[in-house]
Amino acid sequence: DGVRVRGPFRPAWHEGDTPRLVIIDTEGLGHTVDSASSISTKFTRLIAEADAVTLVDSSKHPIQAAPTALLRSLARTGHGAKLHICFTHFDAVTGDNLPTPADRALHVVKACDGVLARIGQDLGVFAERPLRARVRDASFFLADCHRKFEADDDELTVPEFRRLLQSLQ
Repeated sequence: DGVRVRGPFRPAWHEGDTPRLVIIDTEGLGHTVDSASSISTKFTRLIAEADAVTLVDSSKHPIQAAPTALLRSLARTGHGAKLHICFTHFDAVTGDNLPTPADRALHVVKACDGVLARIGQDLGVFAERPLRARVRDASFFLADCHRKFEADDDELTVPEFRRLLQSLQ
């Protein structure tokens, strides 16, 4: 059903008091039959109590039914500003038209456009805007987690990605 973890989570470089952090990892969306069409009241209550909500979704097939239901719920309840998205399997996003990490990232994020536009049509532009801002500012791409990171890797940095997204708008 879920796990609630509490502890002194802080990076080694952090000085001073350890900030209060509670992580609640719930059963994944789409892991139950009825979860793809709506978000349960239990999840809605957890979202209301949380400071942040992290949606973990696959880059290979981003924003399918269950993530769409979560985005719609966040927009409907006014919690869109809490959203963070971790797109996994970013290394599996390939294609002749996607030669660079920036191209791949834009391809994944563009998959959100249709869902966000529908949310805007159904719930209004003020429900859509916070979600668009979070997709732009709080999307993270996870790839090659088994590899050791090398300083000279040609990867897209967060500021570069934000600049790319802003140029599209």
